[in-house]
Formats: sequence, C-alpha cells, structure tokens
Amino acid sequence: METFEQACNLPSWGKLDMNYIDGQVVSLGDQVKLPDDLNGIVVAIIDSGEYSAEFREVDWNYLKTGILVNFPQIGLIHYEVPEDDLELVLREGG
Repeated sequence: METFEQACNLPSWGKLDMNYIDGQVVSLGDQVKLPDDLNGIVVAIIDSGEYSAEFREVDWNYLKTGILVNFPQIGLIHYEVPEDDLELVLREGG
C-alpha cells in the first residue's frame, strides 16, 4: 500500500533539506546564534543521518526528524524545524 505522500506525488519529510529563514541549507558544524548572543553549533541533522562524533546516531535517531544544536550556555536543543531567529554565523570550513 502506498503512503499518502506517494499517492499525492509529494516528497517525504525525510527527503527535505532543513533551511534557515534566509533559505540557506543547514549543515553539520554550522556555527549559529540566537538572540541575546547565545551561540551554538549544529551537531546533528537527523533527517540525513549526519551526526558529529560527540552526538552519535544510535543515541538520537529516535527523534526521526530535525536538527540538534549544542549551545554551551543552555545545552542541547532539538529543532524539528529551525526557528526564525536561528541565524547562521559561520559555515564549517568557511
């Protein structure tokens, strides 16, 4: 039996890229910030199976979708969709 997405010829959620509000694709290792100078690093992109060494897939893939951002000041946050105020500061290697 086909899924609703297949029947309607829609992409599955797992195939979509996660994007910042400005349209840039979220990448593993991105340095990001929230208001009030809260800086963090994207440590996992669950949809594509990308995980940093510190945050293993086996520990986090139960979330099924979204990204994990590690903020030293407040801890690890799971976003199913990046919030509008999550801003890319620096791309890893860039």
